Amino acid sequence: MKFLILLSSIALPCLLWAQPIQESGPVFGTWQANSEHHVVGSLSIPNGRTLTLEEGVLVKFIGSFSVAVSGEIVCQGTAENPVTFTCDTIQVPARWKGIRIAAAQGTFVHTIIEHADYNQIGEEAASGLNCNASVVSLTDCIVRHCRSRPPIGCYNSSEVHIERCTITRNFLTVGCCGGGIGVRGSSHADIIDCDIWYNSALDGAGIYVNDGGSADIINTRISGNDAHLQGGGVFVAGGGEVVMKKCYILYNHVNGTGGGMKADGDNLLVEQCTFIGNDCMSGAQVNSTAGDAEFNSCIFAPFNGPFGIGPALEIQPNLQLHHNVIYTFFTDPDFAGTLPQGLGIIDRVNANGDSCDVFNNIYKDPMFVSSVANNFNLLYNSPCIDAGDPLLELDPDSTIADIGVTYYDQSSPVNERLISLPQSIDFHAAYPNPFNPVTTLSFSLTQPAQVKLCVLDLLGRSVAVLIDRQVSAGAHSLQWNAADLPSGLYFAELAAGEYRQVQKLILMK
Repeated sequence: MKFLILLSSIALPCLLWAQPIQESGPVFGTWQANSEHHVVGSLSIPNGRTLTLEEGVLVKFIGSFSVAVSGEIVCQGTAENPVTFTCDTIQVPARWKGIRIAAAQGTFVHTIIEHADYNQIGEEAASGLNCNASVVSLTDCIVRHCRSRPPIGCYNSSEVHIERCTITRNFLTVGCCGGGIGVRGSSHADIIDCDIWYNSALDGAGIYVNDGGSADIINTRISGNDAHLQGGGVFVAGGGEVVMKKCYILYNHVNGTGGGMKADGDNLLVEQCTFIGNDCMSGAQVNSTAGDAEFNSCIFAPFNGPFGIGPALEIQPNLQLHHNVIYTFFTDPDFAGTLPQGLGIIDRVNANGDSCDVFNNIYKDPMFVSSVANNFNLLYNSPCIDAGDPLLELDPDSTIADIGVTYYDQSSPVNERLISLPQSIDFHAAYPNPFNPVTTLSFSLTQPAQVKLCVLDLLGRSVAVLIDRQVSAGAHSLQWNAADLPSGLYFAELAAGEYRQVQKLILMK
C-alpha cells in the first residue's frame, strides 16, 4: 500500500503539467516545448513584450478568438515538431480569427497556421496571418484551410519574407481576392521557393498584388488555383509591381480571363517562367495590359484546357515579349489583343537556327521529358536550349540561358541524354475513363512523325479531330472536352506513321 501511495505522489505532478494551459488576455514570455495551450479568450502581446513559442507548442482556440501582436511573436518549430495554431472546426464551427500583427514584428519557423476565418473588410482583411505596417518572416511554414479573407495579408507598408512555405486549400468567399497571398497598400513581399496550390478566390487565387503593393516571386510553384473572375494563378492590378523569376504556373483556372496570370499593374517582369495548361472560360491563358510589362525567356503551353479554348496570350502593344517559346499544342490560337508589329510573324532564324519572329520568339514544342508525368525538364533536342536572352545570367553549365524554369545540362554525355526519349511508340490509356466531360489522352513518340488523333462515335463518324500534323519525338498529352456530346461509347484513334491504335472512351453524364 505504501508503494502505491508513493507512486501516485510521484506521477501526479507530471499529470498536472501535461494538462492543457488555458490562455486569454495579455501574454508574453516563453511557452515551453511540447506544451498545449487552449485559448479561451482573445490574446494580446503588448508593445515592448515578446512571446516565444518553442518547438511542438500546440495553440488550440476554443472559440472565435484572435491573437493581436503589438510587440513581437517568435515561433521556433522544427520539421519534426512544428508549432501549430488551430481549432476544432466541429466543436467551434465559427473558427478562430487569426494572428494580427500591427506595427510590430513576427518570426515563424516550421509553423502551421490552419482553420482560421476572419470575414471582415478593410485594413485587417486577412484570415490566417495579418501583417499591418509590420516586419514579418515565415520560413518552412504551412498555411492551410483558412477562409473568407487572404490567409496571408500584407498591408500598409509591411515587409514580409515568405520562404519554403506551402500555402494550400484556402477558400475565400466571393468578393475577396488573394487565395494564397494578398499584398496591398505599398507593402512588399518576397516569396521564395514556395508551393501555392489549390486555393480559390474572386481574383488572384494564388497571389494578388494591388494598391501599390509589390512582390518578388522566385522559384515558386503556383498550381491548381481557381479564381472566379481574373487571374487563376496571379493577379496584378492597381499600381502593383511584380518581378517573377524561375516560377511554374501550372493548371490554374479562372471563369473569366487570365487562367495563369492577369496583369493590369504598372510594372511587371516575368523571366524564365513556365506556363503550362492554365485554363479559362473566356479570354487568354495569360492576359497582360500592364503599363510596363516584359515576358523574357518563358514557355507558354496552354495544352488546350478542359473549360474552354483561348489564346496563349492577350496583350497590348506596350508589352515586351522576347526569347519565349509559344506552343499552343493543338487548336488554341497564339495571341489576342493589339500586337506589337512583327510579333508572331516567322521571318528569320535565331542563333540556334530555329525559325522565330523579330523578337526571337519560337513557336515550337518545348520538348519536355514528359508533360504527362508533369516532368517539365528539357529533352536533349529541345529548341529551348541556349535560346534564352543572351543577356541573362549563364546557366550553371556555363552556356547561354535556356528558356523556361529548368535548364538542360549540356555537360552530360550524349548517350545519357538519349535515355530521356521514349523507347517505343505508345498510346496511353485515357484518364479518367469513364469520364464527364473531360478526359486526358496522351502518347509517346520515339521520333518525329505525322500524327492524327481523332474521336469516332459508334457508327465510325468523326466527332473530333484533336491533331493532324507533324509532331516531335517525346511525350505529349491533351484533354478532350465532350461537353456538347451525349453519353455513350466513343473510340479514340491514333495514327503515327505506320502505327495505329484505338481505345474505348466511355462518356457518362
